[in-house]
Order: sequence, then structure tokens, then C-alpha cells
Amino acid sequence: MTFLAIMDWTVGNRVKKYQPCANQAAAEAHVQTHRARFPNAFAVADPGGVLDNLLVDPAARTISVSVPPLTKEQANNSILVGIAAKERVTERRVREVSLKLARLALPANDPDRVALEARETEIVALRGMLQRSTSSLSSTAPAATRRRSRRRAGA
Repeated sequence: MTFLAIMDWTVGNRVKKYQPCANQAAAEAHVQTHRARFPNAFAVADPGGVLDNLLVDPAARTISVSVPPLTKEQANNSILVGIAAKERVTERRVREVSLKLARLALPANDPDRVALEARETEIVALRGMLQRSTSSLSSTAPAATRRRSRRRAGA
């Protein structure tokens, strides 16, 4: 377990100066070495996390983790990253959705709409072929593995 020698903090009780140490004895020794310059310094166990999120309680000589609320932009980015990871949004999928939106924006008889619909049908067909080939590969792989295992066992 690592320890921190908390040497100084800001007016808002955020860590300003610290020294990470391998153990409590090293942290206490660091505090004692610099006691003249930092009379309120103290040693604590490192709670981990980002240093910017540590709050100092000088009276109790402790620190705690305080994560500030996300800004609106950070929250939106976090949501988008989560959605992308969850849905595995790929560049191809973005193009497919863009094609669909472009098609919906065009009148029914427009030649561009007909071309987009044809492209969309082609993408759906290709996806089906890919899924079938992937599933057939995965269903044959265990049998091939079993055959190799039998050969090794008999050899």
C-alpha cells in the first residue's frame, strides 16, 4: 500500500504539494524532514484516483476523494462514448444511417432516392452474407479442433 505525504493544500482544500511514498514510515519521515517549511504536513494512505479529486481536511488530518460534477459537455461526451461502446457503432453503420436519412429526405420519385434505396438493399444483402459466412465458420471450427485433438491423442 502506498502512502502520501500531504505537504500543502489550496484555500479550497485541494492538494497543492504532496510526495508519494512506498510505505507509512517513508511518508512520516518525509513529513518530519520538511516540518520546518510545512508545519501542517501529514502522512495518509493513498486512496488512489486522480489527485485533483482529493480534498484535504486539515483539522482531522485526512483526505477524501471528491469527484466534481461533470460539465454539460463532459456529460454529453460521456453519454456518446457509452452509446458507441454499447452499440459498437462503426464507421460503416454511420454511413448506413446517413444513407437512410438522406433517402428519407428525398421525394419518392427522385432518382437519387431510388439509387440510395438500391445501395441500402445491397448493404443489407452483404450484411446477411457476412453473418452467414461468420456463423458457418464458427460452427465448423470446433469439429476441426476435435479432429486435431484426436490425432494428437492417438499419436
